[in-house]
Amino acid sequence: MKRILMVCMTLAVMSNTYAAAPVNWKEATPTAVSVFGEADIQTRQCRLMELDLAALTDYLRRAPAESELLPGLVLEIPMPDGGSARYSVKSVPVVHPDMQKKYPGIYTWAGQGVDDP
Repeated sequence: MKRILMVCMTLAVMSNTYAAAPVNWKEATPTAVSVFGEADIQTRQCRLMELDLAALTDYLRRAPAESELLPGLVLEIPMPDGGSARYSVKSVPVVHPDMQKKYPGIYTWAGQGVDDP
C-alpha cells in the first residue's frame, strides 16, 4: 500500500512539474510597445510578446530549491523564429537572508534547457 501511495504521489508531482506553465504569452503589436528611445541593438529576426508578469512570478515562486531532488518547473519561452524553448527552472537564492527580509521582492532562479541542455 505504501508503494502504491508513493508511486501516485511521485506521478502527481511529476505531472504538475512537466505540465505547461500557466504563463500566458501572447503576440504584441508594435503600437502596444512603449519606446524608450533608439534601439542600441539591431536584430534580423524578432518577435514582440506580452506576458502576464504576475502569473509568471506566481509560477516561478513555486519552483523547488536547487538543493531539492525534485525536478524543476518547466517554463516555456517564445523564440524569435515562432517556436518556443522549454527550460527546467529551480529556485537559487543568492541574497543573504537579512537582505531578503529587507527586499522581499528579489528572487533568483536558474534554468537549464529541457530540449537542448
